[in-house]
Amino acid sequence: MSLVATTHDQLCYGALTLEQPEKGYRFNTDTVLLAAAVRAETGQRVLELGCGVGAAILSAALRLRQVDFTGIEREPTYAQLAERNTAANNLNDRVHIIAGDVTDKGLFKEMGAFDHVIANPPYFAAQSKKDINELRRAARQEDESLSEWIHAANRFLKPKGSVTFIHAADRMADIISGFAAFAGDISVFPIFTNEDEAAKRVIIRAVKGSKAPLFMLPGLVLRDKKNSSFTSRMECIMKGEQDLWQL
Repeated sequence: MSLVATTHDQLCYGALTLEQPEKGYRFNTDTVLLAAAVRAETGQRVLELGCGVGAAILSAALRLRQVDFTGIEREPTYAQLAERNTAANNLNDRVHIIAGDVTDKGLFKEMGAFDHVIANPPYFAAQSKKDINELRRAARQEDESLSEWIHAANRFLKPKGSVTFIHAADRMADIISGFAAFAGDISVFPIFTNEDEAAKRVIIRAVKGSKAPLFMLPGLVLRDKKNSSFTSRMECIMKGEQDLWQL
């Protein structure tokens, strides 16, 4: 039994049913976009750092049916829910949940290197306030620095493997700088809530050991400003009909 009150919610237009904390950090469009950013070939292994209740890797596993996924999650409640969600959606054969900290170097010895590493690191610096939900705080506020997440991604990544982060746009320079220490072929993909607005999120992908230059992609507009509905392209992504990189 979970130690917190939970709800059962649907993702991928009902293809997934996920149990998540009623008042903790809950999956959102960032989750969908991170899942859609995964590109992997048959037989490859994908690792998510800080997988929460498993929403991103389970969504990606539905689309990429010949790929193995592993999630590392430090918070026991989230790790427990991720295991339950994996079993409830009959994906135990290809999705594995590890309870642990992404900065634990010993995990690499147990798990080895992966073809792709993805993450949605906490967006906010640690705060002294304790008046918000503890599970939400753990997911949104940094205990480890962003650079530690980047170092962990490098540690788990095979040569020529890809690393993909989704993060706040104002941390783009930090991520690019961190990735550039071990990777190239850096792709920056801005996420716009509406047309004619500044991007609030970015997805940044890099290839370990590559010397190729950085390039900026056109990005994605999430909503039609006229009626606030999702754009047709975002609808296709949410349904799992295409990945993020299909323009």
